[in-house]
Amino acid sequence: MPEQANDALKQVLQLFSEAKEALLSEGKRRAGEAADWEMAKMLFSIAEATDDLRRQASEILDGKPEPVQTPAVRDVARKGERLPKKEYPKFFIRGNMLVKQGLTRNRKETYEHTVSKEHFDSIVAMLAEEAKNRTEFLGPALAEKANCAPYEFYVVLAWLKHVGLVETQRRGQYRFVSPNSLESDAHARWKQEENA
Repeated sequence: MPEQANDALKQVLQLFSEAKEALLSEGKRRAGEAADWEMAKMLFSIAEATDDLRRQASEILDGKPEPVQTPAVRDVARKGERLPKKEYPKFFIRGNMLVKQGLTRNRKETYEHTVSKEHFDSIVAMLAEEAKNRTEFLGPALAEKANCAPYEFYVVLAWLKHVGLVETQRRGQYRFVSPNSLESDAHARWKQEENA
């Protein structure tokens, strides 16, 4: 790749990184002090998409572009109908990603949040470490400690609830169902989902 193109791509990577950080920061602010969770979720979703673009651009710069992913299949309601709320969120493994499919606010179509296997493993390892010391925890406190975007932490947490490894005590407070085997149970469930 010509040097000029490399420089331009490096600038784009920097802009993507700055945009992602600004979106995550505002999302955290909205989720916390402003208590505007819907706006926070939208900002986290945009941050996720921005990070995906940054990752793709980075791989082009490194000379190893990522293989093209199959496009997400989105559910869309028929005209005048809404998708059934009780069927969402849905979770599945696509490639090396955990995918959470949720309903948009109007319930006429779905959106997706994805978490890479690497970030999934990191979040589960952090939660397993916490489980050694206590059986209950506060989601927001651990989301701050996670070495990833907050939406990724909450996608993994929602999946752990979905597969029965974590329970909600009350809003924001959770309980490990089997603290001693959380990490091995989570990886076993990933493999089951992967092979389904």
